[in-house]
Amino acid sequence: MNRSTNWAVAGMAAVALTVAPVPASAADSIGAGLQEVTPGGMFLANIDDDANACRSAAQRITSEAVAREEANQQRFSDEKDALAQLPDQEQAEKDFLALRRAHRWEQDLADRQLAGCNDAADTVVNGAADERDLFRLRVTSWLDAPATATARLTTSGRVRLFVKRARWEVADVLTAAELRRGVDLGLEGTTSCGTGPTGTARRWSP
Repeated sequence: MNRSTNWAVAGMAAVALTVAPVPASAADSIGAGLQEVTPGGMFLANIDDDANACRSAAQRITSEAVAREEANQQRFSDEKDALAQLPDQEQAEKDFLALRRAHRWEQDLADRQLAGCNDAADTVVNGAADERDLFRLRVTSWLDAPATATARLTTSGRVRLFVKRARWEVADVLTAAELRRGVDLGLEGTTSCGTGPTGTARRWSP
């Protein structure tokens, strides 16, 4: 089966558009490809909260954290005292290090929950403000695409790819009809870490 693959790269993320089947006669004239749309090619993680969806969640998380963290602290203190009474203090020291790691993990739960609440935490483009946070690409039209042609979209990096249909949907496969008219894509950074995909996008072909 003949196939054609185009790539777009944005910082540490990449998008591949693989079209198949491709007739041998059309292998050198396929119009469908990935075209950069976002001016300047800047691509950042989408970790804001444009729809204020996290406001009520933040109130609940912080409210629940108070009692939970107090109980965790008391449990930690009790288990620490119990370890101090064990005859094998070498083993007690090892157990204490594991206890302390678990305790810190539990005490940081609210921080992790709050950090995880952002626009990239779901598979929905939450309105016009959220749409502006997407890195935009376009699949150029292939007017003569055969009825059997489809294209598969794949990504690498901490990203999510949307395709613009009646609304933004998580992208996977494009139909022949979509290849003929061309479609808009939106790439969303999903990491809340400082090492996420950022930088200048460029287009290249292997």
